[in-house]
Amino acid sequence: MGHPPLEFSDCYLDSPDFRERLKCYEQELERTNKFIKDVIKDGNALISAMRRSLGQGRNGTQAFFLI
Repeated sequence: MGHPPLEFSDCYLDSPDFRERLKCYEQELERTNKFIKDVIKDGNALISAMRRSLGQGRNGTQAFFLI
């Protein structure tokens, strides 16, 4: 999904149309920010699970390095 372009010259006019286009970009940034936070949260959960699994003993460590 493409967004309408933001022209630097339009910011001087500060028209309702420019504000609406700007709002589209702000909403997309909010969605992207939420997605990145979810990826980080899931990555941290995965790392924690791997550490717990590896902490179970040497067999877990050996199995990890065989992957």
